[in-house]
Amino acid sequence: MNENDIKKIWESGMLRTAVEIDTDRIAADLNIQLNDFKKAIQKRNMYEYAAIAILLPVTGAMVVAVQGTFAKIALAMSIPWAIWAAYKIYNVRHKEHIYATSMKAYLMQCISYLAAERKLVSSVLYWYILPPNICAVLFFIGLGIRGIPLLVMAIGIVVLVAFTYFLNQRSVKTKFDPLIKKLETTLSQLEDMD
Repeated sequence: MNENDIKKIWESGMLRTAVEIDTDRIAADLNIQLNDFKKAIQKRNMYEYAAIAILLPVTGAMVVAVQGTFAKIALAMSIPWAIWAAYKIYNVRHKEHIYATSMKAYLMQCISYLAAERKLVSSVLYWYILPPNICAVLFFIGLGIRGIPLLVMAIGIVVLVAFTYFLNQRSVKTKFDPLIKKLETTLSQLEDMD
């Protein structure tokens, strides 16, 4: 072994150490961001579960108390929707548990979990917004509300639907997409180092 060989070994060891330090720092930064993101999602989920837990018995009591078959049917239709909504949220939540042995595996699992959450939020119109609002309109019709009052309620529901949909789509674009892109970029950089 000559002097140049020793220099090459020494320099390659220095580069490898620098990369490991950067990887550790990147992992720590991503972990902080992911933990904050997960806490926000868990908080949202707890609010949803609480709302559903309140909605189910109240709706059940209203089915018994309200006059009018059509209003009762509309209320009864909202019960399976609430259970389905809770199931959809719960089903995605199980993908949150990430157990990985390597940084790459961890990043891939995080991307998969965030993609599932993103899909849930981006498809909120068909599984979360429309079903209970359709039930609400049918309920008001079942109560015999017609004309201007029904129109006002329908417009209010449309505004609420549009606002909720807009907030969810904005969340996808400003929170989910940038974080997923950052994770994908980090994963790509790790794969390039191999």
